[in-house]
Amino acid sequence: MLVEVDFQKPLPQKICFVDRDGTEVTVEVSYPWLPPCCGNCTKWGHTDKDCQVVKTLAILQRQDGVNE
Repeated sequence: MLVEVDFQKPLPQKICFVDRDGTEVTVEVSYPWLPPCCGNCTKWGHTDKDCQVVKTLAILQRQDGVNE
């Protein structure tokens, strides 16, 4: 079984499906490990301190300060 999730939404704690016999089955889901998730841009794979969005904004703000 393949389950696709939207990482922009909370991860499911359980999955419901109908098996081959037509029985409805609910399976609890656990996540023993997840990649880091950035609190700034909400993307997976890096933390707040490594966020390129924040670093880019900081550079642009510094450049704006120099140009004024």
